[in-house]
Amino acid sequence: MALMNSLLTLDHLSVAYGEIHALRDVSLEIPSGSIVALIGANGAGKSSLLKAIAGAVSYEGKIIYDGKIMPHAEPQKIATCGISLVPEGRSIFNNLTVLENLKLGSWNHPETYQEDLQRVYQFFPRLQEREQQMAGTLSGGEQQMLTMGRALMTRARLLLLDEPSMGLAPILVREIFSIIGNINKAGVTIFLIEQNATMALRIANQAHLIELGKITLSGTGEELLVNEKVREGYLGGKN
Repeated sequence: MALMNSLLTLDHLSVAYGEIHALRDVSLEIPSGSIVALIGANGAGKSSLLKAIAGAVSYEGKIIYDGKIMPHAEPQKIATCGISLVPEGRSIFNNLTVLENLKLGSWNHPETYQEDLQRVYQFFPRLQEREQQMAGTLSGGEQQMLTMGRALMTRARLLLLDEPSMGLAPILVREIFSIIGNINKAGVTIFLIEQNATMALRIANQAHLIELGKITLSGTGEELLVNEKVREGYLGGKN
C-alpha cells in the first residue's frame, strides 16, 4: 500500500525480455518532492525499471502514481499524467533548433507554452542563448540540458533521469547535478539512475542498490554513501 506522501509506489514489479528476467519483484517508494537514486552495475535492471514506469516495456506487478494504480499504457499517455523520462543517450532531434525541440515537449498543453518555456530558461539559460541553434551542433552538456528541458516542458511532476552525466566532463557533471537540485527545489520529484554513484548519493534523499534485478540495499543517500558494500563495489573503494 502506498504511503500518504508517496508520489510513486512500485509494488512487486517484474520485467522480463523473453527468458531473461531484468527485474524481479521490485518494491519501492518515491516520496513526493524527493530525489531518489537507484545505483547498480550495468545490466542490473536500472533502465528497465525506468522504462516500465514510463510505459516503454511491459511488466508484472503494480505501479501506483499519486494514489492510483497506473494502467498499462503507451508512453504518451503516461506523459500526460505528469511522468516524463529523460532517456540515456539524450535522443534529441538533431535537425531541429533548440527552440523547436523544446516546443515538442508542450504537445499536450500548447496553451501554456510560453510560460513553460520561460521556466525552462530559468533552469537552463544557455538554452535561451542558443534557441535558434541546430540541436545537433550543441555540446554534449548542452544536449543533456536540452533533453531535460524538453521533459520539463511536459509539466512533469515526476522526472525520470537515466544516466544524465554520461559522457560529460567533470565540470559539466557538477553543473548538471546542481541544476537537478534546483529543479527538485522547484517542486519536481526526481527518480535518478546514475553510474556516478558518488554524485547521485550526495544529492539523493533516499537511495537503493539494485543487483541482478533485485533491490538489495536501501536507505538515505548518506547511509549508502558510507556503506562498506557500496563503497567497495560502486565508489572505488574505501579511500
